[in-house]
Amino acid sequence: MEEAWEVAKEHVEGNLHWLPLEGRKRRPNKAPKDTPLLTKAQTELLALLAEGVSPKDAAQRLGRSENTVYVQLKDCRDRLGVANTKDAVEKAKDLGYVVPS
Repeated sequence: MEEAWEVAKEHVEGNLHWLPLEGRKRRPNKAPKDTPLLTKAQTELLALLAEGVSPKDAAQRLGRSENTVYVQLKDCRDRLGVANTKDAVEKAKDLGYVVPS
């Protein structure tokens, strides 16, 4: 059994050149420096959540699907570097994207 594993391992290691990502460099996904951290749509969403509106109600008020709102919230959390929506709202307030009520 170990012998078969060694043969398979040598075959795979010897044929890595055919992998499509070999030798390619990944371009960083960075926005230009003058681009704001949050989009207008994300800022509107976080402002509603800061007022205590639920994501479902925010979706209705903004004319978006619930799924779109949840995707935007995930993107907000990622961009702000926080783990949950409450922290995203607080950080947006601290950064001046959302006016505290």
